[in-house]
Amino acid sequence: MQYGRARVRVPTDTVEATTSVTFPKEFENGMIPTIICTYNGYGNASDPWSDTPNPSWAGATFGAVGVTNSGFTARCRRFDGAMLRGVYYFSWVAIGAA
Repeated sequence: MQYGRARVRVPTDTVEATTSVTFPKEFENGMIPTIICTYNGYGNASDPWSDTPNPSWAGATFGAVGVTNSGFTARCRRFDGAMLRGVYYFSWVAIGAA
């Protein structure tokens, strides 16, 4: 199992935003881990990195796509279908044989 925190910065309005996540350690060759992403909060696009969860806004979700043994692409959308803009923080857990 591996885990981490990341963010996606969205400087202009968009319906969906993505960011690449690289695992700290590659999983076994051919192993595609199961990924769980959890939305942690929102900030302004100009905000510096923060390692503290921001509970200011809770209307977005993250999903993992393009999963390989070395990383994945995190995809973010708002629940209400409105435009994204700002910085969206999330946590992830990858479960598989490392």
